Amino acid sequence: ILLDDIVARVVNEITPTAKAKGLALPYINNNPAKKQVNADPDKMREVVINLIDNAIKYTAAGRVSVELYTEKRDGREWLTLKTEDTGIGIKNEDIGKMFTKFGRTEEARKIRADGMGLGLYVVKKIVEDHGGRVRVESPGLGRGSVFFVELPAVG
Repeated sequence: ILLDDIVARVVNEITPTAKAKGLALPYINNNPAKKQVNADPDKMREVVINLIDNAIKYTAAGRVSVELYTEKRDGREWLTLKTEDTGIGIKNEDIGKMFTKFGRTEEARKIRADGMGLGLYVVKKIVEDHGGRVRVESPGLGRGSVFFVELPAVG
């Protein structure tokens, strides 16, 4: 599947939600060779929605940027979806629990008490079932986060 189209459609759908919060939601497509991934389109849509929606939920001001790009690593080509926000950020000691079942940070609970802590767990499961990996980086509380979904590219 062409992940570009799924990401573009999701960004389009979620833009009104971002605008309602006063957030910019730029999408940069750096997949000029139109590399594809061997994946279930519905599952990939779920991954993209989850990441962008979370970024918007936990960002009060600024932006959530979405980028798709390819990179060579370990002798193969990967398609990476990167979501970067100016939101609440993540404490270093909480990074390890971001993709665990029911794993929620104290800060996330303050903002969204109703969350179950399953979204990122599901993202990780779907991505790993497709031969990919997920990771997150954050410079700390109040300094935003960057989520990466890396999938083996084909074509």
